[in-house]
Amino acid sequence: MQIAAAMVLASLAGGAQGAGKATLCEPQEKIIMACHAKGKTYALCASATLTPASGYLQYRAGTAAGIEFAYPARREPPAGRFRLEHHTAGAISLVFTNGGYTYAIGETAGGMNSIYVDRNGQRVARIACQGGTGDGILGNDNLDLLRAGGIDPD
Repeated sequence: MQIAAAMVLASLAGGAQGAGKATLCEPQEKIIMACHAKGKTYALCASATLTPASGYLQYRAGTAAGIEFAYPARREPPAGRFRLEHHTAGAISLVFTNGGYTYAIGETAGGMNSIYVDRNGQRVARIACQGGTGDGILGNDNLDLLRAGGIDPD
């Protein structure tokens, strides 16, 4: 489901309803990362297998009541839609651009997640994730899965 950029930012600003322990991923999906902040749940959900031409990776934001934002809107192969950026001290970000906004799901080597949203090079939101589910971008075999899906490092 697509939402205007203003509504996306409103969802990032948080809401009154808590998201509980929901991941926004479906039972058959691989949970790359799911966390909670500002009354919302943020997740990276993937098909069990990825190649550059098959499977999918999708970023989702919402509450226990439903998904408010998903990128890409349809479940499509991830190659060309996401990129990996490596940072100092073992940190990594999964980055995508949608509607003039650049989203970076950042993860430190210690497993801490934050989501950054920029527009025209200016930071418009930073979401510090609390708690969560999944092994993260760096965890288990997830980095290998993303690379098999054609998501290449910068």
